[in-house]
Amino acid sequence: METYDPSLFTYSWPLEVGKSWSGRFNGTVKGETLTTYVEVKVDGMETFKLRGSEIPVFHITERRTNMRGMLVMEYTQLFSPTFKRPVYWLDERQAIGAAAEGRLLDYKQVPK
Repeated sequence: METYDPSLFTYSWPLEVGKSWSGRFNGTVKGETLTTYVEVKVDGMETFKLRGSEIPVFHITERRTNMRGMLVMEYTQLFSPTFKRPVYWLDERQAIGAAAEGRLLDYKQVPK
């Protein structure tokens, strides 16, 4: 389990192309205390295909480095303002040589 103080952030509202934010976080991972530097940037707008439709999304990149400046994680996501959530994400953990990927496959509109 990972815990951070202050809590890690992913978004800084409102999202805009070119916007970036960063912070320093003290965390505990598997009982070990560490400092993580986080830089997040909205790289641009693109489209994401879902059920035959093209949805506008923000392309966001989050990079985490350790105290020595070594890249330990890069998290890329496509965030949909329409759905108010990521519709695609790629989590690459360079420090341990692992990666995970996910995507929104379908959705159901709920009546208001």
